[in-house]
Amino acid sequence: MFPIADGHCDYLYKLYRSQLFHLQDVFQASPEKLQQGGVRLQVFALYLPPSLRYDFSPLADMMGYFLKKVAPYFPLLSERNWRQWDPKSQRGAILALEGADPLLGQEERLLALLAWGVRLITLTWNLRNDLADGVFVNQPGYGLTTKGKKFLTWMEKNKVALDVSHLSEVGFWEVMENFSGAVAATHSNAYRLCPHPRNLKDDQIRALAAKKGVLGINFCPSFLTTKPKASLEDVMAHICYICDLLGNCYSVAFGSDFDGISDLPLGISDSSEWPKLAELLSRHFCEADVEKILFGNWYRFWSDLFQNGT
Repeated sequence: MFPIADGHCDYLYKLYRSQLFHLQDVFQASPEKLQQGGVRLQVFALYLPPSLRYDFSPLADMMGYFLKKVAPYFPLLSERNWRQWDPKSQRGAILALEGADPLLGQEERLLALLAWGVRLITLTWNLRNDLADGVFVNQPGYGLTTKGKKFLTWMEKNKVALDVSHLSEVGFWEVMENFSGAVAATHSNAYRLCPHPRNLKDDQIRALAAKKGVLGINFCPSFLTTKPKASLEDVMAHICYICDLLGNCYSVAFGSDFDGISDLPLGISDSSEWPKLAELLSRHFCEADVEKILFGNWYRFWSDLFQNGT
């Protein structure tokens, strides 16, 4: 069975919400289901909804859940952790911040993130904040603010990768111009196949690939197709399109968005069913490309960041 790397899930926020409101949630990306699906590398997002977007304390709670509930996974929070990790025998977990609103530009909060080992940050979640515009900001405005550009410098200095999912198109191009660190679109798809604001256009995909970035295919049906229902073939269509566009399969992977979306493509219900994707990929690609898409591209991206800082 091929190992799996997933660039994005919202298990920690869903767990936080479930504990807070005493809900009986069914999780799509619990550690047990990740193990069943053969996931060797999982990025866990620290996410807050708009109603809590400036509150830092829930992030601390989610960090606690990460340390307690994701115990079967080896925490990849530093260069030393990365060197110690054996992906053939251990499952690795990386922390990301989805939306920088809770930081409020406060140095102590930035330092807390570094101490926790957060290695990936999304500047904004669809909306406007003091760093950047998100994809749902329609009125004329900025891509990155002056604060946002300074924040990129801080990220470069501390070897934190930048996630351009949720960022406006203007902001995307300003990142390409102003940021020399590692860049990914962890959970976005191809705009040409499905014209949703969260997806990337062809020139954006090419620019991301030119920076050795990775685009993680998102399972959200409205990002996959304009049809009433999405299927795993729609997932394959986005992967095939991106590989054809770039002439190789070095820049496409998966960013499922498990536990961040309620609807999924027909044929998959949670992370225990990753082998279905592996089987389907094997019908479209050679074994070497299947390994890149399922695991190798994300592994290369994170190896570059942890080992080289780029």
